[in-house]
Amino acid sequence: MIKRFRKKIPEISIATDIIVGYPTEDDDAFKDTLKVIKEIRPDFIHISKYRHRPHTEASVLDEIEYETVKKRSKQLTDLKSQISYENNKKLVDTIQTILITENGIKGGYVGRTNSYKSVVVKDGSHGNFYDVIISHAKSTYLKGNIL
Repeated sequence: MIKRFRKKIPEISIATDIIVGYPTEDDDAFKDTLKVIKEIRPDFIHISKYRHRPHTEASVLDEIEYETVKKRSKQLTDLKSQISYENNKKLVDTIQTILITENGIKGGYVGRTNSYKSVVVKDGSHGNFYDVIISHAKSTYLKGNIL
């Protein structure tokens, strides 16, 4: 399905949420998760570590050891960073239209592309669209220059 979406909408960003360490997650299930992530290569992954919530069916199940959950979460986070960087790197030297939405943490401004990628630029103003050329890729954002 994702291949079909990407074929029809090449600039699409795929996002997913993953809960690591659900009580029934064994080593094989976690390996399957990694395999799927490597296959679909999502642009955005939100990773949460499982914690029991009172009065849920899962709260009566035995929790996975915290060190195992922590190790799996790190492994998945490392894969996420690698894939995000590789996906973002493909946008270097392309022209993207961004909407400035916020101030940058270290100065400048942050805009979003049509596919919701963050782009940091030196100049601009909130609420305005700009065409930018992407100059650098990081795992969590892009850098660009307004044309």
